[in-house]
Amino acid sequence: MLLRAIRYCSTFESYLNEREKLRMALLLNKYPNKIIDEQFNNVLSKFGIDEPLTLTNYNRSRQKIIDSPSKDKLLFDMKFIQFNITSVQFTKEFIRFNITFGQFTIKLIRSNIKFVQLSLNIWHLYSIIHFYMKLAQFNLKFVQLSLTT
Repeated sequence: MLLRAIRYCSTFESYLNEREKLRMALLLNKYPNKIIDEQFNNVLSKFGIDEPLTLTNYNRSRQKIIDSPSKDKLLFDMKFIQFNITSVQFTKEFIRFNITFGQFTIKLIRSNIKFVQLSLNIWHLYSIIHFYMKLAQFNLKFVQLSLTT
């Protein structure tokens, strides 16, 4: 927030106003004044600004902050998109498994089998719970289940 105030405020007076608004917001959220000052100084020291900002050095310090490279937001967005694609693919596979497992459950119930042995991995937990609920409806009690991770 302080960096945004420095980047957007072209005059030292407008920067002081924004800094005080930020300080008041932090004080209203019960942050001690000492910690606020320390954090403001930490932000400035990350850009090599060790002296307090004054009317004479504000423009030079502001230009240093503006010229500094910012974090590349495109990389973050690409990671987020890649995560979404992976999660959509996983969801499609999960839905496909649930449909197949549901068809298996229906066939099992219709064929009136009394003993079932299944071997599933832990990723199928939702389907297993659903499967047991279906079996409980039809009083199929003898189910042996082995889970692998």
